[in-house]
Amino acid sequence: MNINLIKKENIFTIITVRTSSKRLPKKCLKIINKKKVIEIIIKRAKKIGFPIILATTKDKADRILCNIATKNKVSYFRGSKKNVLKRWNDCILNFNVSIALIVDADDLLFDYIEYKKAVNIIIKKKYDYIRFNKDSITGLFTYVFRSEVLRKIHNKYKSKNIESPEPFLPKNFKFHSLKLKKDKNIRLTLDYLEDLNFFKKIFSKFSFTVKTTDVINYLKRFKNISKINYHRQDDYINNQKKIYERL
Repeated sequence: MNINLIKKENIFTIITVRTSSKRLPKKCLKIINKKKVIEIIIKRAKKIGFPIILATTKDKADRILCNIATKNKVSYFRGSKKNVLKRWNDCILNFNVSIALIVDADDLLFDYIEYKKAVNIIIKKKYDYIRFNKDSITGLFTYVFRSEVLRKIHNKYKSKNIESPEPFLPKNFKFHSLKLKKDKNIRLTLDYLEDLNFFKKIFSKFSFTVKTTDVINYLKRFKNISKINYHRQDDYINNQKKIYERL
């Protein structure tokens, strides 16, 4: 990383999480190898190397997530339950964030090395945001945003409850797509019971902070493990389409 450039920015990793999941209730609190899912996410987020904010909701049920954040020595922010974009924007304003590394609490094997690279890229090349590339393995990366991007989208669409910024990102923003791994038979996100069983299998063999590429290489050798959950990808994609259609 270019330390001199990074010192000029106020960079935070923001973990997006709430307990009110529908397909797999309270999935962020599920236990894998004696650790809660959200604690695994925090552990991996610490590998990126920037201060962490756990961005959850004002729902009473999410108080437990604030307690977990405190226990794990990270900050937390409580905001809108339905409007994730507003929650991000309010969180960024509250902590005076200039660059936000967005991590989804569903993605237990997100690639922290790619997030480190993305920070360098967004600063050095002066991009507005960094995104995942098309058809990359689900669960590797979410976004890295300059705060102005989220603020502009939020101000323009205040009347909408936005779960994902994807449909609202203007073409005039300067962005970079990472060259992440592609494999239609690997799925690295948590939405269904099969996903939970998959991650239990993975973390029985690897540490919580294993390099994502090591797991991908392992799955390419032992394809039967990917079969635990990759058939759920079609359901996941259809659900994402429904979310975008509602927007």
